[in-house]
Amino acid sequence: DEKACEYLRMDAIGTDGSLNLNDLRCVDASDHDLEKYGLRRGDLLFNTRNSKELVGKTAVLRQDFSGIYNNNILRCRFVLPSYADFFDAYLRTATGSRSLENIKSGTTSVFAVYQKALMSLRVPVPDESLTNEFASKLMASYAFKSEYERGIGFSESLFASLQHRAFRGEL
Repeated sequence: DEKACEYLRMDAIGTDGSLNLNDLRCVDASDHDLEKYGLRRGDLLFNTRNSKELVGKTAVLRQDFSGIYNNNILRCRFVLPSYADFFDAYLRTATGSRSLENIKSGTTSVFAVYQKALMSLRVPVPDESLTNEFASKLMASYAFKSEYERGIGFSESLFASLQHRAFRGEL
């Protein structure tokens, strides 16, 4: 018995760690597929195949999601949710980025990072209290960014309204 659900493709993962869940396709999936390939808040998503520049994109799922993911995405679940945030951020550092470059393999147009190679990365992991503090500060920065973007949107709406009124001679 299959039912329609959202399908997360690799293009939903941004190069900046963002995750765009707005333009998802729907696919039919069984309860077994949803159980095996479903996503949970806190999962790290890792793009395993793409062009050399795009393979290795990552994002942490920060909201509920009732669907499945593409087979070119590796879902990583960590014992502690803060580890997903830390690992995601580490891969964006110069050291993490170099380490990731060293495990990419491929041809002219298609590159891959295999799970075994990814698992072999040596990542310095601070103790739990520091990763929790890091994740907390990261969430605060995301909240600030979101508030900033809302403010920019509001300012743009006000400017468009003012501009409209000015061209109609209402000012």
